[in-house]
Amino acid sequence: MNTLKVLVASAVLCMVGTEAKIDACTVDDWSVVVKAFSQGFQSDELLMTTDCFIQTTVTMNSAQHLFDSFYYYSHTDFLGPIYKLADLGIELVNIMTYCETVNFAKQLSIRTTTWGGLIEMLITISMSFVRNAVDPGQSELYNAFEVAFVTSDSCARSARAWGRMLHFIFAVETPDEVFYDALVYSIVCSTQRTPRSLAKTTTHYQSE
Repeated sequence: MNTLKVLVASAVLCMVGTEAKIDACTVDDWSVVVKAFSQGFQSDELLMTTDCFIQTTVTMNSAQHLFDSFYYYSHTDFLGPIYKLADLGIELVNIMTYCETVNFAKQLSIRTTTWGGLIEMLITISMSFVRNAVDPGQSELYNAFEVAFVTSDSCARSARAWGRMLHFIFAVETPDEVFYDALVYSIVCSTQRTPRSLAKTTTHYQSE
């Protein structure tokens, strides 16, 4: 019965979404959604000490500071929003580093712009249902579908399940820690990154 519910929910996702599961999140939950979604790509989806999750939290706080700078705008600090926007830009670069979003973008491109990638994606999804039918509860991808479309009872859990689905569909996993201090510097390598303790760039106007 649960399998049928997931199949039906998946089929109508693009048209109407699912009752209560998606509606559980409101506009005010944007920060919760992003942070929980990022957790879905971790090996342990509940871990809150990974570099990616920590940086996602910092980035969301920076975004909130930017919004607040407009909401509490004052002519005595008329450049405040510009400074906060610059800070947010820095944090967005950091989040691309620690959550390795480039890897996800590459996998997304492969699976949506090539026949081989599309077929592989469809097979991955189909096999999750087959595995669950044979051995219920043992397919993590199916479990993520079930949580997102059937059993979720909170916004955070739904967002985490969506991240989990993409984690398995696109075979992308964010590392718990990112160690770039071991890399040998090369001027040719424009993508080299530094350890978290050194890579965190700030400005004079960085919010506390």
